[in-house]
Amino acid sequence: MNRTNRKRVKYISLAVVFILMCVLRLWYTLLLVFAFGLVLTFITKRRNFCSDHCPMATLQDTFYRRHEPKKNKLYHLLRNPWVKGAVSILFWGIFALAVVLSYRDPSRLWTIMISLMLGSTASALILQAGTVKRAWCSTVCPYGTVLDRAVKSRRDGHVS
Repeated sequence: MNRTNRKRVKYISLAVVFILMCVLRLWYTLLLVFAFGLVLTFITKRRNFCSDHCPMATLQDTFYRRHEPKKNKLYHLLRNPWVKGAVSILFWGIFALAVVLSYRDPSRLWTIMISLMLGSTASALILQAGTVKRAWCSTVCPYGTVLDRAVKSRRDGHVS
């Protein structure tokens, strides 16, 4: 896929997520996005969801302003597997807890999911401003953590 088409696909993906989450108010948009990314990862044996379709990556690319990359202490701390695991457990824990506790109240569940998305987006943009481009993606992204495991499982032959 050439650069122009890749950019077009990224913005279409972002628009679809926006429509599903903010216009139609579907709380399970995150599940749909994640399922799409997981299927794509298993098919291609690569994390191309992250580079070509992820709404978070698209937003980071859109708001990125070239600056001297700072692989500072914060960046190196975020690359620590324990930090990556803790962020992933926190994200998926909040997600699961929200579904379990608010399943019967879709409006409340949607509010929690949009808050989770906005909090993640704000964190990603702040990390990127203080470190390197797509610092969130390359260090602590909960989707990326799961997709990394999926790629490794697929490549190692654990999943056909």
